[in-house]
Amino acid sequence: MFEKLKFSVHTAFHIVFDLCRLGDGASSSMLSKKYGIRQKTIWEFKRKIQLALNGQQNRLLTGAVVLNSFCITKQDDTPEGKVICVAVEALGNGEIGKAYGQLMDCASEDCILLFLEQHISVDAKVYVSEESIYSHLVTNFDIEIAEDNSLLTVCDKHLAELRSWLYGKHRRLSVEHIQGYLDEYYYRFNRRNNRAALFDGIIGLMARNSPLKHSKSKQKGIPDSVPVS
Repeated sequence: MFEKLKFSVHTAFHIVFDLCRLGDGASSSMLSKKYGIRQKTIWEFKRKIQLALNGQQNRLLTGAVVLNSFCITKQDDTPEGKVICVAVEALGNGEIGKAYGQLMDCASEDCILLFLEQHISVDAKVYVSEESIYSHLVTNFDIEIAEDNSLLTVCDKHLAELRSWLYGKHRRLSVEHIQGYLDEYYYRFNRRNNRAALFDGIIGLMARNSPLKHSKSKQKGIPDSVPVS
């Protein structure tokens, strides 16, 4: 993934270090100004990093897990049809353990069940709000309506922070790349207590990945921003 760079490998390492060092990451616009490199060139390198992180969230959530989601809308506020589903471990006292987020085509029962199977242990206790569409799912998972509002508050706060990062940190974001940003966010979030290992982990993943075809990492034009409802 370090092949055909338009800047030095030394600079590439610095960019990865900045993504790890800063608690909320670094946008391509900010990195472009810092290193004097075109924003699009930085974006293409960040895209390589995000693709390397895809599929690395392999630890199932356990204990008390809160499930929620929010819909993506187009610029005119009409539904896009895409949904970001998020699950967080509620540790008590307002603390969060690990968390995962996934972009789905819709909030259908099949999509939700696949998300549960991929990210949540069957031994976990899954909590949802009374108004949630997930409260009536027929599944092997133990799902119940949260009577303790503090559980929902923890998840709502996390969702607000995620939405702020997605659409505040990044000026332009297209639907097709949202999962890449989610992979970046949760790889860093789930290792927030061990930031020293973040840099080595990302460099190792990039070194082990096969070279990408140009079409996978290069953006064709700059997509319109997609607001979140």
